[in-house]
Amino acid sequence: MPPCFAHGNQPADPLLRYRTIGGMQGMYEVREAARKFLLRQRAPVHGKWIALLPDVRIFVPACAVSLRARWAVASDPAPDMRGVMVSCPKSAAKQYQQWDVFVGVGTSPKPGAK
Repeated sequence: MPPCFAHGNQPADPLLRYRTIGGMQGMYEVREAARKFLLRQRAPVHGKWIALLPDVRIFVPACAVSLRARWAVASDPAPDMRGVMVSCPKSAAKQYQQWDVFVGVGTSPKPGAK
């Protein structure tokens, strides 16, 4: 089967199928919170910050308030990997009050850079 293309020759976002459904928070929205955070940060000299794909095997309850984001360093599996910690200060589930999800960060090269 041929690949699905959303706009012209751009492949569809692989996280679109991981949106918030019912009482489960979607990793699509988690990555979008990381992206918005990165847009407000100073770009590195050699390119711009990009949010990588979060681990879609993570299941957390839907957030009842706006997601928050801050710089973080991964502790597992790559201890020195830079990233964004997306947090929910108040989840919709009573038994699981708050949660954090790590989203790795990379850089994209500046146009014309080799």
